[in-house]
Amino acid sequence: KLETVNRGTRPVQPPVILGRLISYRGFKELAFVATNADIVYAIDADLGTMFWQKHLEYSTRQPQVMTSTWECPGGLTAMPTMAVPGARGAPGRGAPAPAANAPRGSAFIGGPASLYALSSDGRLHRLNVSTGDDVTQPISVIPANARATNLNMVDNVIYTVTTHGCNGDPNAVWAIDLAVDPPKVRSF
Repeated sequence: KLETVNRGTRPVQPPVILGRLISYRGFKELAFVATNADIVYAIDADLGTMFWQKHLEYSTRQPQVMTSTWECPGGLTAMPTMAVPGARGAPGRGAPAPAANAPRGSAFIGGPASLYALSSDGRLHRLNVSTGDDVTQPISVIPANARATNLNMVDNVIYTVTTHGCNGDPNAVWAIDLAVDPPKVRSF
């Protein structure tokens, strides 16, 4: 059973699947599921057992919204994402090696395989897929308590949309460029 908060119509996000993970517990296929209680779970897809869970702490000055409506359910509302290995701009087979004089980039790209999740306080978390630990310090990218839709990652840029004007926040498309340090956020 996954912990949820009785809010809105979608307390559990669809899973993100990672096959062929070589972990400290052997070869695994993991399903990453996020809930509106700001918890991300890694479930062993073969055995149906919990691999790890991570509570994304709410840590902004703006109070967390505890009331809920269909339009503004509160909590984590965006399905997490991850880089596709071997895709253009993603680490893995087929990705070009960086040039010797290329900029370093940010702590949000490169290194171990990661899952990106957007907590209800508007901070982007980079989680290690093997342990669930934050790989780097989370950064604020959208307003707290906004209703964000599913995260999508293309060429080291994560996209999301905020809708329904929740908490007075704008309805916008957000782009978070992870290739620069610090990551650059733009909204349209």
